[in-house]
Amino acid sequence: MNHLKQENELQYNPESYWGERFKKVGLGFRGPGDWGLSNEKNEIAYQKAKKVFLDLCAQKQIDLIWTSVLEIGTGNGFYAQVLREANVGKYLGIDITDVLFDKIQTVLPGLNLMKLDIGERRPPGRFDLVIMIDVTQHITDNKKFSAAMQNIRACLMPNGFLIITDALEDRGLLTFHYRSRGMNAFTKEFKDDRIDKPILFRDKYIFTIQKKEKNVISK
Repeated sequence: MNHLKQENELQYNPESYWGERFKKVGLGFRGPGDWGLSNEKNEIAYQKAKKVFLDLCAQKQIDLIWTSVLEIGTGNGFYAQVLREANVGKYLGIDITDVLFDKIQTVLPGLNLMKLDIGERRPPGRFDLVIMIDVTQHITDNKKFSAAMQNIRACLMPNGFLIITDALEDRGLLTFHYRSRGMNAFTKEFKDDRIDKPILFRDKYIFTIQKKEKNVISK
């Protein structure tokens, strides 16, 4: 890692960075999406991603109507709206910044949102499904990444699913707010669980991790 990357990593404040980025575009798609593309092109990519996400839920026989869901990284509320349209049973959305919460709740009244850093602490409750889309690469600190994964695992019900995305290339820190990790980073954190084959998803991959219920040995 060169000195510039070291300096940028030290200066990266996720709450401040994403708060300012979201303020600039509001509920537009450039905030959580690709900053270099127009809002219209980002929205097209998100609509295609929506189908992949819902198809994956169907493939895993996740009946969203009866499912409690934790979303990590609500962004502009896109997936919260997808889940509401699917009549999700229970929803909690968390984000490292709350600058868009009021705007999202105007569109989706009554939505349960909480400002929380998953790398710092675990959200309340346990969930059948956790979704973490377009977030992992922006947790640049490896210790916080590990803490985030373990907090997620602790939130999952036995046999519950985590749907997560990543580029899955072990290339290290590429920019001040983007770290590229390989699948080994996930197998290390979920070594007792089932990780399914990744599927192409926009500019990265999406895959499921199913938490395995540990066998209880009676004496």
